[in-house]
Amino acid sequence: MHPDANGNKWSWVSEPVMDPVARTVRAQRIEKGWFEEMDIYWNYREVDGGTQLNWMQDFQMRADSPVSVEQMTERISGNSPVQMAAIKAKIESASVSR
Repeated sequence: MHPDANGNKWSWVSEPVMDPVARTVRAQRIEKGWFEEMDIYWNYREVDGGTQLNWMQDFQMRADSPVSVEQMTERISGNSPVQMAAIKAKIESASVSR
């Protein structure tokens, strides 16, 4: 993601740990930026007609962050559907090419 109007960078690198048997991914943010903590948990499960992905983010903002927890929750909630759609497209593309 590009820096915002104030030059704040909101992109990050996380370290994922995948468990294909349990169909889970846990990721911890390596470079925390404005976050005190950021942990992500994905859980995939088969449902009628496909796969359901649950995506949970547990985070706390640093005290000196330019945004509150509520503001970041709103940003994440707005961006998560975009990211989920990208993941869905990659998974579906990979399954078609097999």
